[in-house]
Amino acid sequence: MFKNFFVLLANEEKDVTQNGSLACAFFVSSVLTIWGLVEHVSGTVTGVETMIKKSGWLKINRPKPGAVLVWEEKKEHRHIGFCLSPHLAVSNCPNRPKIHDLNFSCQNRKLEAIYWHPSFDK
Repeated sequence: MFKNFFVLLANEEKDVTQNGSLACAFFVSSVLTIWGLVEHVSGTVTGVETMIKKSGWLKINRPKPGAVLVWEEKKEHRHIGFCLSPHLAVSNCPNRPKIHDLNFSCQNRKLEAIYWHPSFDK
């Protein structure tokens, strides 16, 4: 689940997540869509960021459980996942959802942005 995201390009079906290698945005946007926190699924980190901003998510300074985390670009791709605790996150890493530290030491990425939905405070 959350491994393959097929699109139609030039009348040809293509798995844009490359069998899960690039599925982080698909994973995050699918979970957010299931919970009604965004409008639809997206295959890119930029697409997810655009949607969450339109859906009322706000940038915050410190990670807290439930926040959406965006990591810096490495190998021409940014990365996105969820905060689980002050020290842990979950993201698609690289072919399945995996728990890892907030610094994403498996790929040595720094956090670029943290988003929070105001309804979580209620």
